[in-house]
Amino acid sequence: LELPPNVTFPAVFVFGDSIMDTGNNNNNMKTFARCNFPPYGKDFNGGVPTGRFGNGKVPSDLIG
Repeated sequence: LELPPNVTFPAVFVFGDSIMDTGNNNNNMKTFARCNFPPYGKDFNGGVPTGRFGNGKVPSDLIG
């Protein structure tokens, strides 16, 4: 699919299970289960933990 110049998608909505969503708990203050520390995020740019329970990109990241 090739879009005309200056045309973008404002959002992508993906419905699925854990294959599409590894979770993000950085903003949930009601849990002690955190993943915003190494080694999580080591394969992302800069190696910064993102709060996701997975370390790599999921299919929805690649689509986006």
